Amino acid sequence: MKEKKGAVFLGIGAVTGLLFLLFRKIVPSISFTMAIKNAPSSAYEWYGSLGTPETSSGWLAIDETWKYTNDPGGAYAFVSVIDYDLQQIVFVQNLGPIMRGKNYIFDCATGQLLS
Repeated sequence: MKEKKGAVFLGIGAVTGLLFLLFRKIVPSISFTMAIKNAPSSAYEWYGSLGTPETSSGWLAIDETWKYTNDPGGAYAFVSVIDYDLQQIVFVQNLGPIMRGKNYIFDCATGQLLS
């Protein structure tokens, strides 16, 4: 009796494809990243957003990178930096457009978004 090798490969391919789809749902890919540089010496935390709480970084340590997983769709971001007294010391808006697949750095000294 002959083996049906094609059926085995089709089965392995189907399983591999299913695992890929499951892994992709469990571990979302990074759409873009944003970090801060040249923050004032009194800077404590920073916050980035595309305009809504659902599209925000939450408060991050100054040396922490925001890793956004959804499609930013060309939205514009704002960045806020606070000091240890929780006073806002940097606020810049209309940064962008923010695009998928980019790594951004916001330079506090110049107020520019670099990619």
